Amino acid sequence: MIVKMLKAYAVSRRDDQQRLLEALREMGVVHLKPIDPAKAVADEQTLAAIDRLGRAAQMLAEIPPTGERPELTAQQAADEAMGIQRRAAEGRSRLQALHRQIDQLAMWGDVTLERFGQLREAGVEVRFFSVQEGTAGQIAADCVEPIGQPAGHRQLVAVVVGSDDAELPEGAEPIGLPQRDRPSLREEAREVDAALQADQNRLRALAHLADEMAAERGRLQERAQFMVARGSGLAGEDLYAVQGWVPAGQADQLADALAAAGVAAGVQTMDAGEDETPPTLIRYPAWARPIKGLFDVLGTVPGYREIDLSGFFMLALPVFAAMLIGDAGYGLLFVVVPALIYRKAVAAAGQPGVHLLIVMGIATIVWGILTGVYFGVSPRQMIDAGGALGGIGEALGACQVIRGDVKEQAYLIMKISFVMAGIHLSLGQLRQALDVAPDL
Repeated sequence: MIVKMLKAYAVSRRDDQQRLLEALREMGVVHLKPIDPAKAVADEQTLAAIDRLGRAAQMLAEIPPTGERPELTAQQAADEAMGIQRRAAEGRSRLQALHRQIDQLAMWGDVTLERFGQLREAGVEVRFFSVQEGTAGQIAADCVEPIGQPAGHRQLVAVVVGSDDAELPEGAEPIGLPQRDRPSLREEAREVDAALQADQNRLRALAHLADEMAAERGRLQERAQFMVARGSGLAGEDLYAVQGWVPAGQADQLADALAAAGVAAGVQTMDAGEDETPPTLIRYPAWARPIKGLFDVLGTVPGYREIDLSGFFMLALPVFAAMLIGDAGYGLLFVVVPALIYRKAVAAAGQPGVHLLIVMGIATIVWGILTGVYFGVSPRQMIDAGGALGGIGEALGACQVIRGDVKEQAYLIMKISFVMAGIHLSLGQLRQALDVAPDL
């Protein structure tokens, strides 16, 4: 059910500000409402550290730790890990660009630019031209050498020029030397690749500190929450005040709890105004608590002035799930598998979600027994098989209550669904009537 909330004010001496907030935090029953929302924020440095630690811990959690454990604090390790991540992105981009340049310079082979410089110093001038295919023989020079295969009706030729300029055919286009040669590009690519590998090894070492980063992030989050709580209050010269919401059943004990914590504070509570929207606190009955798993997945929380439908869902959902699945064998899997990996399942989906799955499995088992379906096999089919399976089929057939063909069972499911829907709609109308009663 949705717990009634009261608006609460607490005022203490300004010197007791820290102890007041710490006492409220320990009690955990007051939802603070900022007096000035603009001041109820954590400092940027803390928020940035929380972000870095979270991203670093998430990244390193996927990397198996190897090597020696670095002697660094969690924040130092997170800063280094994020720096490595940025360098790695830049390095991979640079490596791709280098490989593209190497491919583009394939026609130059592995000759270095230094060799051309040496030839020039020796008095040998080598020039390159793009000419029409088949016209290379028209070039008059000391030496003419075609380079590579013709492409696009054009041919690249190297021309050695002596004292006189070369005579070129019409349409010849000069080609300048590239700014880099392939050997130097390959060497840079090897250096970049080695740096990436070294950074990857460093990340494996930093992965030893992933748990420390997560723990430090949790501590900083608590610190940030405390900063927000401190900024939520109103500080005067002598007094410090906070406002918030407290469950009605615990409002009377708030002043006594603060006094027991050594904080002298004045406390006042009052009902919420019509124009105010208190936070929603839901206390599920024990039998309906598993449905919280569904609401957590959907991210659905009713408003404070709305109706808690957890009980209706807890009754209806297992029935609908059982009718949809309709097989006792699969229902058994929904019970046994979560039970076998209970701790891991709870860690992944939460206790309510696991319990809800088990409840739906139990309901499916019951429906499957009533309709006589076990992994798609009916008791009649087991009996027809004979032997030990036939005996099991006879025992299971005695438990079958809902009989008939597929169409008849489908019609029964429809009737049950419509009856449940009618009950839900009627209860909803009745609940709305109670809200406005006795007004006709």
